[in-house]
Amino acid sequence: MISISFICHSLENITTMAVTPDTKFVISGSADQSIKVFDLHTKQQVHHFQDAHQGVIHSVAVTSDSRFIISSSADKSIKLFDLQTKQQVYHFHDAHQGAIRSVTVTFDNKFIISGSADKSIKVFDLQTKQQVYHFQNTGVSNMVAVTSDNRFVISGCEDGSIKVFDLPNKQETHCFPNAHQNGITSMAVTPDNRFIVSGSYDSSIKVFDLQKKQEIHHFQGAHLKCVTSLAVTADSRFIISGSWDQSIKVFDLHTKQQVHHLQDAHPRIIFFSCFSLLHS
Repeated sequence: MISISFICHSLENITTMAVTPDTKFVISGSADQSIKVFDLHTKQQVHHFQDAHQGVIHSVAVTSDSRFIISSSADKSIKLFDLQTKQQVYHFHDAHQGAIRSVTVTFDNKFIISGSADKSIKVFDLQTKQQVYHFQNTGVSNMVAVTSDNRFVISGCEDGSIKVFDLPNKQETHCFPNAHQNGITSMAVTPDNRFIVSGSYDSSIKVFDLQKKQEIHHFQGAHLKCVTSLAVTADSRFIISGSWDQSIKVFDLHTKQQVHHLQDAHPRIIFFSCFSLLHS
């Protein structure tokens, strides 16, 4: 196992991270309202977007060509930064009426998708910088994810529900109304687009079949506390989770068994995870 440590944001918690698809850089966002860029090979900070937002940065995403950083914040805005020029290139002012909890980008780099405390999901055209659609949620949208075929947007909500939206047809296709007993705090889609994996304040991890529209497994008591972060390996085989219980766990999606437990992985709460997990 390889462990890489960075001294990141000095005064406030790191709230979100992403790895560029070309595996060159780690991007971190913080409660200190800044975004930092670290070189994965030299282990050095290469840029600091100071005062990137006027509020806590809740989410960062990177386009599939590793060119642009997209960030969302409690200040209700979305910003676009160019990784090559190290410049802010666009600012979606008041993109939502509430804090923007999560942001992602479609794999074809056409659309930015954001979920907010205002109970909405919005879709913005990355080229024209215009809002092109608005999905209404029944609850606060804590997490948004998109399938790798750019077809479905999945929203994990504060009320414990998961909603699936068809992006090309601009309609809701399914709702798991009681996916969890408490709010959903983390979510991932397997790279083969078969399963939704969700984590919650209820300390559990659940797996849902996207095609059959049913729950297929419940890792009850997966952690001792809230599951704050989830990732899936590139072969869609393993789930990696992080928690307020300061541990990292690995679960096998095929056998439905826990296969590894890094106890006391961090001395403080784990708020996020970012993995660039490629085929060997």
